[in-house]
Amino acid sequence: MKEWLGVAVGCAVTFLVGLVSSPFFHDFLLRRCRRISWRRFMKSLRHPHVLKALHRAGPDLIICLNDGIVPGAILARNLQINDVVYCRVENPGKDDQFIHGLENVEIMNRRVLLIDDQILSGENMKAAYGAIKNLPNAESARISRMAVFQYDSPPTPHSLEIPSVSKTKGKIKIEPWSFSDYHRSRAVRG
Repeated sequence: MKEWLGVAVGCAVTFLVGLVSSPFFHDFLLRRCRRISWRRFMKSLRHPHVLKALHRAGPDLIICLNDGIVPGAILARNLQINDVVYCRVENPGKDDQFIHGLENVEIMNRRVLLIDDQILSGENMKAAYGAIKNLPNAESARISRMAVFQYDSPPTPHSLEIPSVSKTKGKIKIEPWSFSDYHRSRAVRG
């Protein structure tokens, strides 16, 4: 009986080790551990503190930073804001930094909301904010920054006028609208 039990335990351990090391199981764990659900996303966006801060900011123009286009579009629809601009930052903080989408944006006397989906290092937000501040007549604009999810490590180098209520740990998460190989590789490398 003891021999049979030893063989059964050995087989079970071998099976579990094989399962854990299999690519299928790895992908399953990746999907479970690094994915943000629509429910969590919408709960963060509709949080009373966020809605109150958005009401105070009263934006009439939303500038969506990279993947922030999805929360920006949802906010624009719900806050009845017609002016939405997509801005892409490439290689933030480096010599070959490039920001596109702001070329013909007029922000004179506007209340601007700069939104990103996730903020990790803050470099994208910092680069876009700097580019917006350098637009013509930017001194007359009121700019508020917001991220739906904010990572606790490392601390961001600036403050957000509309603070995130969802603090996230670890590597970059995959949002419900992220399905490309680019997003998947970013979540794995973090």
